[in-house]
Amino acid sequence: MMKKSIKEIQDELIIEFSEFDDWVDKYTLIMSYSAELEKMLYEYKTDDILFKDCASKVWILIECKDNKVCFFADSDSMIIRGILAILQKILNDQDATEVVDGDIFFMKEIGMELNMPIERSKGIKSIIAYIKNEAREQCF
Repeated sequence: MMKKSIKEIQDELIIEFSEFDDWVDKYTLIMSYSAELEKMLYEYKTDDILFKDCASKVWILIECKDNKVCFFADSDSMIIRGILAILQKILNDQDATEVVDGDIFFMKEIGMELNMPIERSKGIKSIIAYIKNEAREQCF
């Protein structure tokens, strides 16, 4: 079975989130994804991989294997853990070129940018840019 594309996965997420009208329910769904994010062992949570452009503590480790992006992440914030889990679902095991050049549009499509504090939204955008830049550096 072929891996779904970045676009296909985001389209499925948009459908999943569209089942809810209330943003409390959408936040609950995001937080439920946090359970899918494997906790990073304490010894890996070093300053070297601590992402600095987010109010929450976020650790991101990007690897490239056979031109496929693999990233591990963790956060001290449940909502950010959920978003990281969603980003893993979208980006992990994808071709590096697709990750670097791909459009991450699900947040805008589900209205997350409008229903989240500006600083948190900026932090998430910075995380996505960081993942793309690290993928570029690690894979090319």
